[in-house]
This record gives sequence, structure tokens and C-alpha cells, in this order.
Amino acid sequence: MVVKVEGLVNADGHTGSAFSISYDDDIEEQGADDNEYEAKGTVSFWDGSSTFVLNMRGGATLNVRLDPAGAEIPDAGIEDTQFVEVKCTIEDPAAVEKTLIAFKVELEDGSGYEIEGPVEAVNAGTLEVLDVVYNTDPDITIFEDGVPVVGDFVEVEDDNGDGMADSVEIED
Repeated sequence: MVVKVEGLVNADGHTGSAFSISYDDDIEEQGADDNEYEAKGTVSFWDGSSTFVLNMRGGATLNVRLDPAGAEIPDAGIEDTQFVEVKCTIEDPAAVEKTLIAFKVELEDGSGYEIEGPVEAVNAGTLEVLDVVYNTDPDITIFEDGVPVVGDFVEVEDDNGDGMADSVEIED
């Protein structure tokens, strides 16, 4: 059974008021595979064969390794400073510092940072997804489907890489 609660979180980040509560036995988990995630950022420290660092907003980084079973990459290859979208799984979700296992790397136009994954923490003014902490502000951040809670699968967009979440969407 899946329980969905919509409402507002109080300033303490732990309590709030619910507008609606719904139950559904038929809701599937987000994405085609519950363990698939996406992240956009700039490549650095490409080793020329299988690993690189994905630079996210405000200095946050994610370690990426190409899937040894085969990863789809751009025909021209991967280079430092390219802006890419990585479709991946996580090597060890319980690890303190996560490593993304990329099964697809695509070149992007560089128009903003974004990440998809489960919410790991929600605190007053911050939201953490895949070890990347975003600042939130009710006057700036657009919460398209309400404020997420830990465990929600979300897409966070940071249009200019300043560390402020410009929009947060809870994925169905």
C-alpha cells in the first residue's frame, strides 16, 4: 500500500499540516526501474576510459563510473567541461559518498542543473537528493506537487547553478 500525504511542512522541518491523505494499492514506483536516476552537470576529471566527476550546482560533485556491462555514450566520446545528462543506478545506496553507475551519458545544452532521485533529507531551507543539498525558499522555489518528504522521488531543477532549487517536482 502506498500512502500519499499532501500539505505543508512547518519551519522545524519535521511537523506540518496535511491537506489530503490518499491510499492506493496499485501505484507503481517511479520510473521504469525503481533504481534508475538522472543527473545533469559538467564533466571533470574524465580518466579517458571509465570514470569522471559530475559537477553539480554550487560545488557539489558526484562520482560517476561507466557501467562495465556497457554504457551508451556520445559518438564523439566524453571530455572534461562537457555538460551532460547521466542516466544511472547507484553502486551502494547506503554508502556515505555515492558512486553513480552510468548506463547512458548524453550531451546537453548546458541550460541548468537538475537531478532526479529519492529525497534523503528535508530540513528548514534545504532538500537533499543523492547527496546533493539544495537550498529552498518559499519565495523562490516552486514546489509543483507540494513539499516532498523523505523517500519521495523528485526532480530538482537549479536553473543557474547557484544552489537554490528553482523547482521541485514529485515524480509519479
